[in-house]
Amino acid sequence: MSSYTQTKEALMPLIRQAEKARKPYRFIEALNIFLGRFIFLLGLLLIVLFLVFTDTYDTLMPKLLSILSLLDSSSPYLLSVLLIHAFIVIIFKSQYHRKEGILLRAFLEKMIPDFIFNPSKSVDLQTILNSGHFLLKNKKTNPKTVISNGNLYGKIDGIGLTIFGLKITGLSKFHNILSYIPFLWILVVMVKPLFTKNINQIGVVFMGMFVVAKFNKKIKGRTVVLPDTIEKRVGYLAKTLQSLHFKRNQLVNMEDTEFEKQFVVYSTDQTEARYILTPSLMKRISALQKKIARPIRLSFKEDNVYMAVEHLNGFLTLSKNKNLVTSNALEGFYHGISTAIGIVEDLNLNTKIWH
Repeated sequence: MSSYTQTKEALMPLIRQAEKARKPYRFIEALNIFLGRFIFLLGLLLIVLFLVFTDTYDTLMPKLLSILSLLDSSSPYLLSVLLIHAFIVIIFKSQYHRKEGILLRAFLEKMIPDFIFNPSKSVDLQTILNSGHFLLKNKKTNPKTVISNGNLYGKIDGIGLTIFGLKITGLSKFHNILSYIPFLWILVVMVKPLFTKNINQIGVVFMGMFVVAKFNKKIKGRTVVLPDTIEKRVGYLAKTLQSLHFKRNQLVNMEDTEFEKQFVVYSTDQTEARYILTPSLMKRISALQKKIARPIRLSFKEDNVYMAVEHLNGFLTLSKNKNLVTSNALEGFYHGISTAIGIVEDLNLNTKIWH
């Protein structure tokens, strides 16, 4: 991989162009958030005042009818304003993402020239389901929306590696379209946006890096390694609660104490799970967790290992909240890619330890 400092200096003209497009887009997005919250709170205030100063049913109905009549007469103007606002948001967003895409492609070509970057390639939903990381429904009835920031594909020491920028949201595609219209968007999401700092986190099930790498052995079942958040809260009761997770496969108790504190393992086959998760591999996974310092998910199925790591601002994308020229936004992107590529060595995937 190329030096980060040299790469940034070489691409400074593209970075400045992307930053020039980022500022107006970030402003219009912040305005979108403000308008949505303001309209929502104003509506609540008007409802309260309306109820407080209306004494009887006889006075309530005429006032209600007059408000409905006013809304009906002004609806064409309101709709026009909302559509114009949505159009402006789309224009600024498309301009920024085009500049960002040009920058990222050039950056990746210098960092890892042997990898192919496809900004429009999305991860197949069946691949996500195969990983077992997320409790989603089947492909036909799944209500979640999968959004991808593209993918990177290449080989490290002969091991095929595909890296996705993944976002799984509980909102439908229709709801995501409404995100361009502040008032309607607030009606969809309601109160949650009032308390979240990161607009990208609204309705999100997962957002971050999703990696699919070739494994050295064919696996008959599936073994899933998840962050253990329960044991830290309830201690010795954790195993009982985890074993009652009926939507998961069998709970597997591992012998590595440090590994057990950090992760919980579910598998279709207890014996195969222990065959995969050797003492050496468990230590490597624990070390990888410390190195990344973020919750990670791992799973093994057929000839693939799947890994997911959360990134609050997304993956294969740049933070819209940071100045691209003066901040560490690009450096964070660089380290994220380095981490993804490094799992081949971190998990010893390039060594045929199974034979």
